[in-house]
Amino acid sequence: MLLKAWMIRIPQLMLLFGILAAGCARLPQPLHIPDDFFEIGANTRIDETVSGIGPDFVEFKTFKGMGSLKIWKPDMRPYTVRMAWAVERPDRMRVELMDLMGKPVISWVGNRDIMQMLSIADGQFQETRGERLELDRLVSVPLSIGDLITILSGKVPIVPHRYRKLEETDREIRLTFYDDRLNLLETVRVDRTGQGNHYFEINSKRGKIQFEGSI
Repeated sequence: MLLKAWMIRIPQLMLLFGILAAGCARLPQPLHIPDDFFEIGANTRIDETVSGIGPDFVEFKTFKGMGSLKIWKPDMRPYTVRMAWAVERPDRMRVELMDLMGKPVISWVGNRDIMQMLSIADGQFQETRGERLELDRLVSVPLSIGDLITILSGKVPIVPHRYRKLEETDREIRLTFYDDRLNLLETVRVDRTGQGNHYFEINSKRGKIQFEGSI
């Protein structure tokens, strides 16, 4: 009688074992962190390189200037705009976009997480709130006011990250930044020849390039 009872339970036990085995197979596997991936503060050479190109290296608090900014995305044509700006770090700015004759056409005012935009031609006013703002009504660029100020000061915005990696050649230094699951967040190429610009691209969590720029 006891043997018969156990025989009845065997299929049930096998089903339970199968469920447990399937569940264990879906558990996240431990990540293997490559030897050349370092957390912040773990490699002096990488830390010094990032500090030299990033926003922390900017010493002045206020500045103004005039120049051209080229913005482009992989699926859209590049835009080059002429602009004048006045900035107070870390997150206050005013930018005037100008036409070919140097006449202002759009005025931006940014204060922390608020961006106000006035179209001078038609008098339309627009206000945007949030950590990530649109640089204009045509091209959505995932940058904060602080990121834009960093670019205008000639430095590279660095996304929040867990790991960083450095590769060097005679012509450039290549920095890559990753999250805690080793997804690529940002790539920065630093020119070493003195003849080119620093290039960077910021990725989405799915690995697609969201924004590219050069300083």
